[in-house]
Amino acid sequence: MNLIVAQMTTALAEALCLGEATGVRPTDIFEVLRSSPALDCGYFRIKEQAILKQDFSPAFSLANMLKDVRFMTQEASKHGTSLPVTDAVKQLLELASREGYADKDLMAVCRVLSKQGVEAT
Repeated sequence: MNLIVAQMTTALAEALCLGEATGVRPTDIFEVLRSSPALDCGYFRIKEQAILKQDFSPAFSLANMLKDVRFMTQEASKHGTSLPVTDAVKQLLELASREGYADKDLMAVCRVLSKQGVEAT
């Protein structure tokens, strides 16, 4: 389950980052998510207010998810299975942890992605 949550979280963070870069408001992204039968889910609804308020108080800490993602990638490796998307998620979570967001909510990856966008320009 946490493999899916980690990927949903980072996908949402990337969508918000791209939206910010292209002038699409977070409220519009969440409106589209709510209108989609495939993407209207409780998890995104829970994260919406935290994102809009930029409140990254931990509901599920980045450190805890990083621990789980590391376990997943280690188990996959032991069994000869490749998890390329989860490996990319792990790299992003490790960066966020190094940047000081380990004790924040997992959605704090938004701040890391936004910061990278600023540094790239």
